[in-house]
Amino acid sequence: MNAGSQAARYPRSRLEHYVTSSFTVMFELLSRNPNLTRIALQDTRAGERYRERIVGQIAENMRRNQALGIVDESVDPQIAAESVVASVERLVSRYVVSGEKTAEELGRQAARLFLNGILARRGSGTDAEGGERS
Repeated sequence: MNAGSQAARYPRSRLEHYVTSSFTVMFELLSRNPNLTRIALQDTRAGERYRERIVGQIAENMRRNQALGIVDESVDPQIAAESVVASVERLVSRYVVSGEKTAEELGRQAARLFLNGILARRGSGTDAEGGERS
C-alpha cells in the first residue's frame, strides 16, 4: 500500500477520511496476516529491511506532499515516517494481536494523532494558550 502517494488526489475536506481508511487497511492487513506481522515486528535483518522500505516510502511521500503544500514543511519526513511505523508496530502488538481494539478503532486514533496531534482545538482565532493569533 502506498497511500501517501495518493493524498494529492483528495480535497482537504476528505484527507482525514482517506488517511483514516489507509491506517485502517494497514491494521486489517497486519491482523489478517500473522506471519507478515511477525516478520515486521521481529528484530531480525529481514524485519529491519521490511521496516526500512516502508519508512523510506512514507518519508518520500511526505516530502512530495510537503512540496504540494499538504504536509507541514517544518515536519522532518524521516522522523515522522519512523514514528508512523513504530506506532503501527506497537499498536498491532499491543491491541490487534490481543483483539482488544479493532482495526477501525486504531485507524481512527492513529490518523487523528498524526494529522491533528494531541492539543485540544480551540476557536480558530486563538492560539494554543488561548490568546489571539496575529
